[in-house]
Amino acid sequence: MVFFKQSGSLWQKIGQTEVIHDNLNPEFVKKIIVDFHFEQSENYKLEVYDSDDDTQVTQDLSKHDFIGSLEF
Repeated sequence: MVFFKQSGSLWQKIGQTEVIHDNLNPEFVKKIIVDFHFEQSENYKLEVYDSDDDTQVTQDLSKHDFIGSLEF
């Protein structure tokens, strides 16, 4: 999942890739395209989850294994 945060606001979800099961080297089809504003501070966050059941992916992430996140 990809999140965007404007200064002083909360993280806002802007996209999510598809779920790929049982693959150590997944090739994602969906791309998340964001606008880049030169010389402007932009905050993004990526979160990665290990999903064992794709029926509840967007509703309840607590049922999936959190792998990690990156803010940049």
